[in-house]
Amino acid sequence: MRPRGTVVTTQHQIENGLVLCEDGLITYVGSASQAQPEPNSTIIQAKGKLVLPGLIDTHVHGSHGDDVMNAGTDGIKRISGRLLSHGTTAYLPTTLSGAHDDLLRSLEDCVIAQGNDDLAAEILGVHVEGPFINPHKKGAQPESGIREPNLDQCREYLRAAPGQVKIMTLAPELPGALELIDLLVPVR
Repeated sequence: MRPRGTVVTTQHQIENGLVLCEDGLITYVGSASQAQPEPNSTIIQAKGKLVLPGLIDTHVHGSHGDDVMNAGTDGIKRISGRLLSHGTTAYLPTTLSGAHDDLLRSLEDCVIAQGNDDLAAEILGVHVEGPFINPHKKGAQPESGIREPNLDQCREYLRAAPGQVKIMTLAPELPGALELIDLLVPVR
């Protein structure tokens, strides 16, 4: 067989390796010389490239000029496409501390973008970074969007993205934060 790519596994790297898939499942990972692909298999040449599992990123604010907070649904879809072209196969679009209405709109855009039919990184949910963070430990978050925990606003975020808020960055030391955590992580 012609030279293939280098397949990276958790145990080792396989030079001139091959990955076979059937019905969406991996059926073989190993040396190309020992593989037995079906006669009508589609083979993607990876010579000189690495073949490895897709990356999952839980903190993505944007890509190539598109920002989760202001790019709209189409911009978030573009972010998804660009991430896939760089090896990220799934991710959490990440908001930042902003005006309440801006956060609601961005969450709704993220949910709509999940229905992307294009070849793109999969949106697994949303990471809401702020707005309920400590202004003295804000990092790069815009101070104008930071506020104390607010249960009603948080409920609106959860309704805007039903079941999709996977991570919320907040400051547990702020007044009302423990009640917010109870809302976000119900006892099971």
